[in-house]
Amino acid sequence: MCASSRAGTSLPAAKYHEGSAVALAEVRRAVQRAGDGPDGATAVGVFLRDICARWLTQVGTAGRTGPDWTGYLTGGLDALEQLEQLVDDEGHGARDLQN
Repeated sequence: MCASSRAGTSLPAAKYHEGSAVALAEVRRAVQRAGDGPDGATAVGVFLRDICARWLTQVGTAGRTGPDWTGYLTGGLDALEQLEQLVDDEGHGARDLQN
């Protein structure tokens, strides 16, 4: 059972999708914390970049290697990359994520 990353590499499907779900759950929690205020949309963009940076720092670090970790981290990063395409630097598009 394999999944293909956005880069076209073959990865363990369960770990890939688990990573996607965990990364998206982090974003969901950040969106809920941001609330509906005037700064909420901008905060979502900041949270999204912070979460993505945190996931990127895990790639290749001790204890985060092997096919399972690679699949997990790649799934999370692919999901975050897709969301980043929906939200610009000012948070435009974030309202859609909040709803």
